[in-house]
Amino acid sequence: MRSPFAVLTAALLASPLGAQQKHPITFDDFASVRAVGDPQISPDGKVVLYSVRTTDVSKNARSSRTVSVPIGGGGGAAQAFPSDAPDVSAAEARWSPDGKHVAFIAGGQLWVVDATVAGRKPLTNLNA
Repeated sequence: MRSPFAVLTAALLASPLGAQQKHPITFDDFASVRAVGDPQISPDGKVVLYSVRTTDVSKNARSSRTVSVPIGGGGGAAQAFPSDAPDVSAAEARWSPDGKHVAFIAGGQLWVVDATVAGRKPLTNLNA
């Protein structure tokens, strides 16, 4: 009788995962990784906002974008937040305690928007 460890090892070696070619990580590999972070669950537990950070090597820059996705499956695909402004790169999004509004940073300013993503308005007007 074979040990469970031996069976698991044999299964892993026979799988496509074990057959993948390994290579040292390159700068392009590292730069292509999208980092997900800063999850913020709505007070009603139905939606999560999270950030996705990407790197643009040609511009020598990183950027973060906030994404919204329904929790629990079957509720739809992830979409950029706020969806009414695809040119706005929202960061550090936070729900109001009642879940009716979301505050976020965009363009160096503090903004607030209804949870339905309507009525986006700036709360600050700071000079950079």
